[in-house]
Amino acid sequence: MSSHIMRITAVVLVSACLGSRTALAQSDQLLRCEQYFKLLEALHERWGRAARFVQEDRFDAAISLFAAPPPPGLDDIWFTLDKGNADAVKSLGVAQSHDSPALRRASFYLRVGQPALAHETYATAEFLNIHEKNAHLDNIVHAFVLLGRPLDATARLEELSRATQEDSFRKRCDERIKSLRELDAGEVDWVDYLGAHGSQFNFGSILRAYDDGRGLRDVRTRRLMIQLFERPLDGTATRLLLELAAESRSDREDAAGALLTLGNLAYEKGEALDALRLWQRAVDELPGTRDWPKALFNIGVALKKAKSYDRAIDVFERLLDSNVNDHEPGAHVMANYRNYRPQASWEIGLCRLEAGNAAGALEAFRTTREKYPFHSFCGNAHHEFQYRYAAFEGICLDSMGRYPEAIGRYFDAITESGHGDPFAARRLVDLYETCNALNDLAALCDEADAHHRAELRRAHPELELDNEHSPTAIIRSVMNIRALGSEGRYGDLVELLREDSATEPCCRGDLQDHWGAHEAALVLARYPAQALPVLLERAKSEDPPDVCWVYYALGLNAAPEAVALLESKLAVDQNQWLAHSLAFALAQTGDRGAAILDAHDRKIATPGRKTWRESLALYEKSNPDPWPALPPLPKTGSLPKRLAEINEEVRMIEALPDRAPTDRTTPAAAIETWIMALRIGDRQAYASVTEPDENLQSVFDDVTSSTGDKDGRFMQHRVVSLNQRLDGEATAEVQLIFKRDRERIRLELSRREDAWMIVSFKVIRN
Repeated sequence: MSSHIMRITAVVLVSACLGSRTALAQSDQLLRCEQYFKLLEALHERWGRAARFVQEDRFDAAISLFAAPPPPGLDDIWFTLDKGNADAVKSLGVAQSHDSPALRRASFYLRVGQPALAHETYATAEFLNIHEKNAHLDNIVHAFVLLGRPLDATARLEELSRATQEDSFRKRCDERIKSLRELDAGEVDWVDYLGAHGSQFNFGSILRAYDDGRGLRDVRTRRLMIQLFERPLDGTATRLLLELAAESRSDREDAAGALLTLGNLAYEKGEALDALRLWQRAVDELPGTRDWPKALFNIGVALKKAKSYDRAIDVFERLLDSNVNDHEPGAHVMANYRNYRPQASWEIGLCRLEAGNAAGALEAFRTTREKYPFHSFCGNAHHEFQYRYAAFEGICLDSMGRYPEAIGRYFDAITESGHGDPFAARRLVDLYETCNALNDLAALCDEADAHHRAELRRAHPELELDNEHSPTAIIRSVMNIRALGSEGRYGDLVELLREDSATEPCCRGDLQDHWGAHEAALVLARYPAQALPVLLERAKSEDPPDVCWVYYALGLNAAPEAVALLESKLAVDQNQWLAHSLAFALAQTGDRGAAILDAHDRKIATPGRKTWRESLALYEKSNPDPWPALPPLPKTGSLPKRLAEINEEVRMIEALPDRAPTDRTTPAAAIETWIMALRIGDRQAYASVTEPDENLQSVFDDVTSSTGDKDGRFMQHRVVSLNQRLDGEATAEVQLIFKRDRERIRLELSRREDAWMIVSFKVIRN
């Protein structure tokens, strides 16, 4: 008994110690946050003096104040904001047609956290037109709000609303009036109001939230502060507030979200070990919270990127076994659901593929498709999922040397998903080109299009498929571009580069997104000596941005003259996008291009400027190539020549008899006759094994005339159960397998003399 009491006492003491340590950590973190806000208040005081100089038209004195360094300890973003403030002051003395000087001055006052000066200026400002009034509406209201005068803001809005003829402007005024009345009546507080309407960055919002909130221990106030600091991207303030939230035990959800975000920020800075530690805290200390599965998933992804594949797979398998909500709303409109388990299952496949286990990856990708399919209510997303299932299964089969099966899945990706990604088409052309069998691929495309036309005509006789919209059009496009090179039509290839002149290639993702121009550049690189004069002439005669893809093609060419031209263009002061496309082109030329970029970095180095290597890496991170490295191409080999070799549907159709053999000697034989009659549309055989019945007749009509996914001619089946009784009756359950659907049915059979007949049919609903 005494030992039991001792154990309980020990647990209580440990819990008390942990609680004290947590409270102490939160107290220390709160002190650091408050010290940071004191630095901000000192900066705000200096900005206020600068604003008063502007009021007195002493612009040079204001600029001088902004030129002084911010208080030590503040985030670097305040150096940038100081420079922006100085530029804004300079512009106040320059006449501009799009805004009056008074309105620009009022906007500046709000920018530097001086709502009283902004209000005073707006009170006497004249609006030139409704657009100007609309543009400054939020600023006018915000100045009143920050001064603690919501009723005055309401009156000003009512005045503007009555004076306008614009319905949309009046609607905006009325919506804001409603919010202000709720604020004045106490139905919402300052934190709620600023959270909804104060996200526009200015010092006033930050300091008002800090002064009028319930303190930084309050979850809502803390979240608002983080939201406001995101606008100037003050990473230091954001991190301090998140660290304060992470130590909170009054709100487990807030603590889990803070640990998740801190881990994300650390990982983005390249601090992987710190990120793993923070995510692991969320997983270990805060199970059951909304962000728990996100932290666990991030741990798996980080381990995968570190090539710790076995540990990553263990993490993803834990997520598969967890009680998570796959239909939790996604992070943005293009990701409807979180899809935790589908994502985890897919990542297991990627881990195995990167580790060289193509067979295991194939199993994981098939498991995702069959057991954990991605969910979305967006049709385009559904097409993308179908494409990726087929393409990645094709990659696995390709890696295993199972080329006929791989080619079948690549064709499925193109012809069944309707997705326009060029990956599978380019790989197909690569495979057949390497084996000198492009004519076989062209014939295969002809057969695939003919099959699709026949199916379309059967389902929709009124429609006709043109070549441009055929399923294999993208394969033919790749072959046509490559044919231009073999035919020596280099000028036509350069024209393809110009067709994508609205974009500037800056990373591998851009090459994927604009694959036609990329393909043309790759083909030109096959003929460097012949293509170089054409590219140089175009590069010298064209103006940006029409020439950006030409620069990329010159980078692939890598001849000394090409590199010299790119270097000379980079030396000229260029806009951001053109300069990055030139740097990306030089990066394709190898060591010489890298040396040129490094030398250019040294020449134009300024504080805070990223090197070209860093900038290109950021572009790569923001728009990466979604496809893995592919296995080497086969040198020789026999690849499929007919659609039946790669398409199970076509293969099954070709194997079907013209007439269904009739056998009614047993229930199983009668079922086989019934199924075959349905598959080939043999009405006579169907009637021979069914009782005259309107319902049974409608089954034949529905299945044999079905369209789309439920294609009766592609139907397979499996007899799940068959129970034959002594009274001459039998019951069977049969699973019908359509192209992308399955259905279970119950058949009742009766023996009529020596023949078994199907007498009823019923679909079994799950």
